[in-house]
Amino acid sequence: MSEQHATQTTPSTAPSTTPSTTSASAPTVQPVGWFEVMGQDPARLRRFYSEAFGWEFIPMADDYAMVNALPGSIPGGVGRSPGPGGWVTFYVNTDDLEAAVARAVEAGATVLMPPTEQPDVRLALVADPEGHRVGLAQVTAGA
Repeated sequence: MSEQHATQTTPSTAPSTTPSTTSASAPTVQPVGWFEVMGQDPARLRRFYSEAFGWEFIPMADDYAMVNALPGSIPGGVGRSPGPGGWVTFYVNTDDLEAAVARAVEAGATVLMPPTEQPDVRLALVADPEGHRVGLAQVTAGA
């Protein structure tokens, strides 16, 4: 969920989380719970993914739509990038956002967006050691 998207709307069907740590220093496997494809022409991107892969979309907000995910697949969205260019990223679910950000930084990541409160979810963005965006998500709905 991009920084722009995060400030506009958050899907009401946010992905659920599974426990992500056994202690602050020993993470267990954290599942990918969301992906995004962001670019300058979101209608063109959605048309491409629809025609190439049969994806169907659910409009959410200005230039952002969720992929109508099939059971067992990872949900995601396609929308307008808040700046020039675009990107593809995925969001890793965690039950402790601050600890996940700290572990990522310790492993070599750079924080792009610190933990940010959104409806039903807290988000952060980091860049891996080669600069790829990685999202971290802690679902708060029902918590």
